[in-house]
Amino acid sequence: MTHLLLALLNALGGVALIIFGVRFLRKGLGKLVGSKLPLWISRLTGGPIRTALTGVGVGVVAPSTSTQGLLVVSLVRDGVLGLRKAVVLLSGAYLGATLLLHLVALDIASYAPIGVLFGVMFFLGTSSRTLRGAGQLILSISFVLMGVDFVGGLATELGESQDLQDIVRIIEGYPIVAIVFAAIVASLVQSSTATLAIFIGFALRDGAIVSDQLILEVVIGANIGITTLALISGWSSPEAKRFSIGVLEIRLLCAAVVLGLLSPIAGLVERLPGSVAQHGAIAHTLFNLACLLLALALARPVEWLVHKMLPTRPVAEDLLRPAPIDERWADNPGMAFTQTKREIALAVRVTTSMLTDAWVALEHRDSALMQKVYQRDETVDRIERHVRSFLTRALTDDIDDIDVRRRLLQLRYICDLETIADVVSLRIGEAIEKIKRRGLWFGDEEWQELRSVFELVRDTLELSGAAFTEEDRALAHELLRMKGLVRDQELSLRDGHYARLQQGNRASIETTDLYVDLLGELKHIAHLASGVAHSVLELKPERGEREPTDSVKAPKPLPDQ
Repeated sequence: MTHLLLALLNALGGVALIIFGVRFLRKGLGKLVGSKLPLWISRLTGGPIRTALTGVGVGVVAPSTSTQGLLVVSLVRDGVLGLRKAVVLLSGAYLGATLLLHLVALDIASYAPIGVLFGVMFFLGTSSRTLRGAGQLILSISFVLMGVDFVGGLATELGESQDLQDIVRIIEGYPIVAIVFAAIVASLVQSSTATLAIFIGFALRDGAIVSDQLILEVVIGANIGITTLALISGWSSPEAKRFSIGVLEIRLLCAAVVLGLLSPIAGLVERLPGSVAQHGAIAHTLFNLACLLLALALARPVEWLVHKMLPTRPVAEDLLRPAPIDERWADNPGMAFTQTKREIALAVRVTTSMLTDAWVALEHRDSALMQKVYQRDETVDRIERHVRSFLTRALTDDIDDIDVRRRLLQLRYICDLETIADVVSLRIGEAIEKIKRRGLWFGDEEWQELRSVFELVRDTLELSGAAFTEEDRALAHELLRMKGLVRDQELSLRDGHYARLQQGNRASIETTDLYVDLLGELKHIAHLASGVAHSVLELKPERGEREPTDSVKAPKPLPDQ
């Protein structure tokens, strides 16, 4: 009895090691491919076949089904991928990810310590982000192999139990029960690979208690279960919801066909060469291949069907709504920063629209338009709170130095954007009320001067968003140059205004406080917007590079955190 209890505890430890290995794998992928994976995917996808092959490649490089699902959901939500292309891409990615299970089914756990050796050497012995990511991948796969071996030990102990074999046969005779159970497990552990690896562990040893039919049922359930994860993560976005339902419909159709032909298919699988564990890996690959073929054939009808189920509702053109940040990415810095960058880019667009509309409202003394600007200020505030909370509380602390700098870059910039939004809504709003209350307006020369500064500041704000999104050093230097232009123009116009006052220009005297205040606020906005340039330059400093020469020195290197 004691021996059996120890075997059970070892098996549970193996299950925990499998789940940890898959989770550790996701974090390693973040170090290896970083935030560039969505960009690569958007560039590589094209026609249906090319998109399918891109998906297979993504699955091989990033063999984490939960990562793939959440990644494609985010691309659909951001408008990078349409529904049909996304369905094909994810189906291909799920197929590519099955390669890892074939490695698990080879029963090479005895070599896992060698993988641990090289994984530790890369992960702890180097400072290169890429090598550390590769080491983490090797460690993750080694942990999964070791966990499967521990689970197999329990299978050997229990294989002699006739009662247990009878229970397994009963479960095998109720496919729906086995499928639902596997789907629940896959949803909980957030990985079809981990779910199937657990069952493969029971099929690797002599006296295995898992049959070909049961493992085929588990394959169906695990593939359905992992799809529900994408559905849950995309529920808040109509497009992502339609995409997730489309993927689920295709996989349910494939599952229904396999379930209807379960006995003959199980007989064919049983006659395949290799062990039951290898049969499970082959069945997993064939199931996902069938789903990919269905996706290629039925993507258009599925798109039509889900749009009938969830019709598009008209949305106001100026409604800019932030999307929730999925905290499932909190332990994957590459994907986490992709989400926060998306939201900060939205804040840039909202803030730029606020500045543009506030200026139109000022020109026409339009209080109604200014009310819309106030409402968008609340949107920027909400984005700032969400991003700041995620980056300071939810995001893992286990990040490299460059990601520490990237976190500071994003925190600084979103806070500056929130301040810019406040300046636009409060200061320009106050100017409109003063002008209406006093019945004043600027002279033609003064208004043209103010407009020229506004246009330069608006361009500066847009350029700051581009420098932030691309993390581009050339754009950062151009941003600092534009900041200097705004400063020089503000000084020149202020001096010209004082000269008009000395000449007794009545219009200038009546509006002098408003003119000077608006010049100062526009200069302040440009100063805040250009601050991101220093953070971009700090992110990847170049050796021997001269400091910025816009009369503002580059900041000192950030302290290690």
